[in-house]
Amino acid sequence: MTALVNSLPARNRSATGLSRWLSLKVPLCYRFIASASGGADASAALKAMPGVQGFHMVLDACAKAEVEPHLLQPVYAAVNELEDLIAQGGGSLRKLLDELNAGTTAADEVSPSDKHEGRRAVFERMRNLLDCSMEGVVAVRIYSPAKEPMFAGDLDLCAALGRVGFLRRTAAMPFVLSINADGFAQMQAQQQTCLIEEFCSKPTPRTTLDSRDDSTIVIVDMEFEQRAPFDVFVGPLRATHLGEDSPLGSQIFSRLAINCPSRWLLHDIFLPREWMANKMLRTGVYMSSVQTSHRHVAGQWYARLPFTHTPGMLGRGLGQVDSDLYPRQRELCEWTFKAAGLDPADYVGFRLEVHYPVLFTYYTFFTSAE
Repeated sequence: MTALVNSLPARNRSATGLSRWLSLKVPLCYRFIASASGGADASAALKAMPGVQGFHMVLDACAKAEVEPHLLQPVYAAVNELEDLIAQGGGSLRKLLDELNAGTTAADEVSPSDKHEGRRAVFERMRNLLDCSMEGVVAVRIYSPAKEPMFAGDLDLCAALGRVGFLRRTAAMPFVLSINADGFAQMQAQQQTCLIEEFCSKPTPRTTLDSRDDSTIVIVDMEFEQRAPFDVFVGPLRATHLGEDSPLGSQIFSRLAINCPSRWLLHDIFLPREWMANKMLRTGVYMSSVQTSHRHVAGQWYARLPFTHTPGMLGRGLGQVDSDLYPRQRELCEWTFKAAGLDPADYVGFRLEVHYPVLFTYYTFFTSAE
């Protein structure tokens, strides 16, 4: 499959490029290309696969587009073998993956379900130890072509961040949000704290600001926090020149910090359709306690943790942004696009959704060449 993808013209090796060429939906093409990029990690490749029917849709479309038969035939054969394995493994790709993981897990390794249970247990212990917790962390980030680009592919950012169901007891640490310097300048100019009141709990919490170097700390009044769980959202937060100028072209490295025990994380990121040509979006988890000045992935290798999360493909626009974790996610995405003055139809969305995220880490989106 890798040989098939590599044989295609460069413009057709991205999800959007393949979608246009074959007249197929972008999410299907994204999963096809992602599975071809799995490398030696068979588990990651299986998770990314579009399924037997999806494979046949892409391969049949390639055949109609007159792709060389000698490139298609081995992939057709592999898909047929996959279909047989799925039938033997319980009838679904998920059951096959679970069976393979169970069969290859060594005695001293932890299964995915045990890791999930381990993170849940840590959440329960840490919220009792720290006397604070929240239901979830929410972020919507829109990267748009820079208004004053410093290089080709430079990006600006408009974002909304929130904490859902924050609960604090006794003398625990206060509710704190750290935002960039652009946000602080915006607050000063507008004489407000950037609270998105329609998404905050009522009454709206009192907040104070504290400027620290290149960031601003938003602190919620400590007495307010002791009453009941509440929601706080801030935005629009703006920043400029966030693309990384690299030999591979413009790249991003977008982090979401977990600084309080949380049941879930929901991070949606939107990127210009054309900007994503010949790029793949990946995720990583990094220790926030490791100090580093590097923004790009290569410079953070020593802080990366061995957790794998496959980003979900939301496709073009806002048609698939609803979430069971946060019922108002669609409204928040619409609000952020309106604040940015941008048309969602020009952007492709991705989602990172994690249950019981690890405390004191950064959950990160980054791009790499396909």
